Parts: sequence; structure tokens; C-alpha cells
Amino acid sequence: MTQKISGNLLSLILSHLEKEAGGDGNGLGGFVNGVASMIKDVTRITDSFALDMLRSEWDTGVLFHTRRASVGQVNNDNCHPFVWNNSITIHNGHIDGSGLMKLMMLENIEKYANDGWTFERLSNVTDSEIMAYFIAKHGFNIVPLLNPGTVMTMYFDRVEIFVGYCLQAINVEGKWLYASSFPPVIAMKAKVWAIFEKGSRGIIYPDGSCVLTIGQCYDGKEIYLEEQKLLKEKKT
Repeated sequence: MTQKISGNLLSLILSHLEKEAGGDGNGLGGFVNGVASMIKDVTRITDSFALDMLRSEWDTGVLFHTRRASVGQVNNDNCHPFVWNNSITIHNGHIDGSGLMKLMMLENIEKYANDGWTFERLSNVTDSEIMAYFIAKHGFNIVPLLNPGTVMTMYFDRVEIFVGYCLQAINVEGKWLYASSFPPVIAMKAKVWAIFEKGSRGIIYPDGSCVLTIGQCYDGKEIYLEEQKLLKEKKT
């Protein structure tokens, strides 16, 4: 992160995301001197995370996630992101059959023990962390096979994305922010408001440029204005 963004504006955006889609703990991750690092907490306020995101020691950018628990206890360990083998993964959604994945790992616990997996850990782990582990082991190409929702995995030189539900991007003061959705009052003031089509797959580079291998990206401002026009016509 090399360009400045208003701390108050960033706090407002994170607060909105937590209210609309989270509430069960927040976390962020990025690279510091080439090493994947993360901060996770169920009690820290979004203002504090906004300040952490603005720190200068991040090599490129950061991933922020606000959790709404569906699988696993509400605790610091189960907050996203998850770091494995210098990759950082966040996930919005649920993996069908995650229980079977746990059973498969238990059946071969000796194989997975070298990576720190135990019966107790598998009993309390989330489907998201198991997926993050297998992404680190086998690459991001496994994600579409899991039908997981929306996934972003950060490597030092790129972020790979799979849009199972929704994903948007805004450019505020030269900085790119990605989320499931943004409040229109903020997004309409952004330099760019992009909406990724469901099913999109691609790579985001540190400068914010994105190359989609599958799917499309649309102008969010045009879509929003068209929706407002239709609403106005219905009222009249």
C-alpha cells in the first residue's frame, strides 16, 4: 500500500461490512518482508483494523475479512484469513461435504499430523481453514471443485479469486478495496466501482489490475443508475 486513503473513510467501510456481513470476528492478512502475516480478533473494533491496514510495512496490500459464523466456534482461531505455506485465504460461503473432508483427514491422520492436524483440531476447525490448507497444498485450481462460495487467496505477487456469490471492487484515492458489497453512497463516489459476475475466476495483481480467465466485470455505477431509474419509473 503506497498511496494514502482516509482512515475515517476506511473505518466507515469496514464498519459497514461488519454490520452487514460479519459480527463474529475480524481479521486481516498480508505480506511483511515476504512473509505471510495476519491479525485476527473477535473483540477488536474495525477502527483498529483500519489503522492496521494503513500501516506502511505491508509489502503490497492486505486482505480484510469480517466473519459470520456458520461452521465452527466463534473464537480468534476461526477468524479469517488462514495462512498456510505463505498463502493467505479468506472465504465467504460454505463447503458442502466439509464433514466428509474432516473424516478423510481423520482416516489418514498420520499423513496430516506432520502439518499439525490432530483429532482435537479437526473437531473444532472450520470448513474455510480446511479449504485454505488444501489450496496451499494443491493450488487454487481446486477451488471450483468445492463449490465454496467466494474465495480470495493472496500470494506475494498476486491474489487469485473465485466468485461463487458476489464480489465488488472500488478504487478510493488510488487504493483498491474488494468486498461482497459496498454502500452505494460510498461506491458512487469512488473512482471505479466494479462488479464481478458470479462464476468469475481470475488474478488481481498488486497494482490493482485484474485479468479474468472466466466471467466478466461490469461498471457498478451504470448498473446502480439503471436500477434507480427503473425504481423511479415504477413509483410513477
